[in-house]
Amino acid sequence: VGASWLIWSEKRLMKEDLRGQLPELLAYPFHARYALLPMGVFALYCGSIYNDCLSVPLPLFNSSWVQRANATYAVAAGFSPSSFMGAANNSSSSSYIPYPYGVDPGWYHTENELAFFNSLKMKMSVIFGVTHMMLGICLSAANHVYFGDRISLWWEWVPRVLFMMSTFGYMCFMIVYKWTVDYGCQNGDGEHLTCPNGQPPSLIQTMIKMFLSPGNVENPLYEGQAGFQVFLILVALLSVPVMLFVKPLMLVRRNGQQHRRGGGGEDYQA
Repeated sequence: VGASWLIWSEKRLMKEDLRGQLPELLAYPFHARYALLPMGVFALYCGSIYNDCLSVPLPLFNSSWVQRANATYAVAAGFSPSSFMGAANNSSSSSYIPYPYGVDPGWYHTENELAFFNSLKMKMSVIFGVTHMMLGICLSAANHVYFGDRISLWWEWVPRVLFMMSTFGYMCFMIVYKWTVDYGCQNGDGEHLTCPNGQPPSLIQTMIKMFLSPGNVENPLYEGQAGFQVFLILVALLSVPVMLFVKPLMLVRRNGQQHRRGGGGEDYQA
């Protein structure tokens, strides 16, 4: 809200800032107004995804979980998508239905609450971080195109994108893919869950073994995962020497040609 007000009053505050009449405490946030606004928007979005406001859950919809007398949780019987807006019908059995938006409030005050939320926040942070880095890489491509630097575009930007997508981009893909798979692990007691649709793989162990044991996947996430990961490793390994050596060698070669023609070799643009 404060950043929105600073942007709304930008012309008036800019005049005061140029005249030196803007208070120092207001000048600092005013100069960072365009950074504060998306930070606030992203914070509100993350809070809504976590279903959290000042560490207090917001039960916008009814939970599809009910607590048993032995302090364990089970799927509410007779629950349907319409039950999110009203009380669940306990007349018949039903399967778990994903929460409409954000985190089901039934996760709060459970024994594995901390582990669940830490995992969720870590994965979302990875996705946001990789997206941010890819945005910066795409902006560098716009600079290369604007200045006509074809060497940097093809021999620096392209291998950089290939390296990012074959490592961190692949990790984001596995995170989202795992979220879409239903392993049926909502059954069992509070300590031992049964997963009739297969055991969910550990993404951290998958990424570690991807480089330490290429082609060896103990608990695959999808068919053909071992061969595809070997291909991504080869792409990442080939991208590194291309980024490091091709552009400097091409510039040295072109600079030598310019010197032989008497051009001086000062223009390094493609």
